[in-house]
Amino acid sequence: MKKMQLLLICFLFTWISLALAGPKEDADKAIADAETTNSKAGKVGFQWRDAEKIIKSAKKAAATKDYTNAIKLAKEAQDQGELAYKQYEKEFASKKY
Repeated sequence: MKKMQLLLICFLFTWISLALAGPKEDADKAIADAETTNSKAGKVGFQWRDAEKIIKSAKKAAATKDYTNAIKLAKEAQDQGELAYKQYEKEFASKKY
């Protein structure tokens, strides 16, 4: 339960910070968050197949100043990273060998 509350608080702070910045900064922050989240999943060997491709697409969208699409793609990649890590926790982290 505490993990869910912490995750919710992190999302709220992320969205508040995105609301206060400009579109380029919003996209850069969203992409950085997606990279961080997917890196965490990758460190335990659970990064999903398309996450890096989606982040690359988000970076391309940001480079062409399509910030709305960049943020959408980064959010999708971040969601994949979070779900991948949850999958790891469910399948391996809770098991005691």
